[in-house]
Amino acid sequence: MAPTILQDIVRELDPTVDDHPDAPFPFLTGPCEPDVFWRHCDFVRHLEAASEQPLEPLWADVTGLQLMADVLEAAYIRHGIKRQRRATTGADHAERTEAAKAYLSTHMADAVTLEDVAAEVCASPFNFARIFQQQTGLPVHRYLTLLRLRASLELLASPNADLTSVTLDLGFSSHSHFTDVFHREFGETPSDFRKKASRKIVRQMSKNPIAD
Repeated sequence: MAPTILQDIVRELDPTVDDHPDAPFPFLTGPCEPDVFWRHCDFVRHLEAASEQPLEPLWADVTGLQLMADVLEAAYIRHGIKRQRRATTGADHAERTEAAKAYLSTHMADAVTLEDVAAEVCASPFNFARIFQQQTGLPVHRYLTLLRLRASLELLASPNADLTSVTLDLGFSSHSHFTDVFHREFGETPSDFRKKASRKIVRQMSKNPIAD
């Protein structure tokens, strides 16, 4: 992990880290809780299988950062160091979140990374991921997936819809990936949905937790 990103994570636990950037940790060791260990193992398995099942870059970025943040927070707690919260500005966070939503809506077909979106709203990757989830209740990668799925409903409702074109137009890594994600969200495959699609059904199914 890049030192600047690591420092951003530590800053959420200790705002004074900028006074001693070369020695950011007041301890040498920290715990690895069982749930974090297994989440890490699962993350590694997904990375290793990426050649067969391409990963969503945004998911990989957010998951890696969150694992590191959880490890560090557990270490601070284990060593009895009280977490120090920095003052935040709600209006600023809301503004950055809305700007990120606008960016994601126009880049659905792209392999968007966390760094891309964070740079667009002038925030560090870790701070942006934290702010976005606080403001929307969703991790940014989950928001992007739901955004793509909502768009897919309108495309599939067209009698001339081609599943391969829908997959590529919305940025899913493969036809099977799109089918799996669609089925998990809506309980049926895109092909089955297309057979019965109507404007009424599209409106009903598009009621997901994405703010317009």
